Amino acid sequence: MKILKLIVASAVIAAAGVASAQWTFTTSPNRINDGDWHLNVNVSGANLTITGIATAGTNGSLDLSAPVDGGNYTITAIGNSAFRNATFTDVILPANLASIGEHAFRDCTSLVNVTPFLPATVTLIGQRAFQDCTALEGALVLSNPNLKIIEMSTFHFTKITSVDLAGSAVHTLGESAFNGTKVTHVTLPKTLETMNNNVFRDCTSLTNVVPFMPPAVKTIRDRVFNNCPNLKIPLVLNNKNGDNITITQAAFNTMGITGIDFGEGVSSLTTSDLFANCLGVTQVVFRAGVPAFVSNSNTFGNWAVMQAVVLIPRGCEEWETFVANGGTYANQVQTSLTSGEITAFQANFPGAKLPDMKIHMPNNQGRHQALKWYKPAGPPETLLIIK
Repeated sequence: MKILKLIVASAVIAAAGVASAQWTFTTSPNRINDGDWHLNVNVSGANLTITGIATAGTNGSLDLSAPVDGGNYTITAIGNSAFRNATFTDVILPANLASIGEHAFRDCTSLVNVTPFLPATVTLIGQRAFQDCTALEGALVLSNPNLKIIEMSTFHFTKITSVDLAGSAVHTLGESAFNGTKVTHVTLPKTLETMNNNVFRDCTSLTNVVPFMPPAVKTIRDRVFNNCPNLKIPLVLNNKNGDNITITQAAFNTMGITGIDFGEGVSSLTTSDLFANCLGVTQVVFRAGVPAFVSNSNTFGNWAVMQAVVLIPRGCEEWETFVANGGTYANQVQTSLTSGEITAFQANFPGAKLPDMKIHMPNNQGRHQALKWYKPAGPPETLLIIK
């Protein structure tokens, strides 16, 4: 009787289309199936690349981590467009997955979960691999030190909530890689050098980027952080490798940043709308001289609550807040900036309406100086000086 019940139960499971616990490999043509999904594969020794769907399964979950042919084969790659437009909701990726091809999961609008997301073995993700997976959620972790590039539009218009690239060696983020996602927190790698157009554009839920920015960054293209109004942290631009930092049009337009600290590598700010509409900025610090400006380019346009511009001589690494009524200052003197430099400042900080700049010399500390530019309403409660 027990044997009969077991046979009946097995028949019911098979009839319901529930996948088996492993994949079966067949030839002519090369395919694998789990009793529900039938997938086309290319074979290289014991390694398999999934190239497409032969027959879509009825089960909404696809488990690619199950053994293939009793462990004789390993799925190491998912080819270009292999699952494009597929209707599954959940995918479990194989533990030894090395690469995900271009458009591999693009337009899988029912896909909600990918586990793990992504395997630590992944070293290559093709452009638009998950683009328009509009229901895809989760925390993305890319931790392989051999992963160098996040390609164009890889996660464009997904609902992923965080990105952690700290364990990778990514040096380039492709155009629109995370554009329009729901990310709230991003951890960038110290190796990052280039951020192409629109990488985090319209990430309106983004509240934190660590570090902001990495010390090797030297190229920030158009609208990288455009319309990230909830990113309310200070921006630090300071290349530690001696490279010039190139920043192009509207890279930080309409952001919530609270201050900007320009360090080494920022020699020119000559593109339009670069920091326009960053209404939360209260302070700008220049640590390596005054960058070249283009007058009337709206570089710093439409600022409303600006309090100070501080010029710190190169080589002075430390600075502190000094309460005005708690210390004494030597006489204020006019700056040695040229009239052209002053005009450039005035043209590029229209929202602040700042008057003449002054150099403040702390008593007995004449070799140090900090430049402060006050609003007409008078100095704020604190003055910035150099130790």
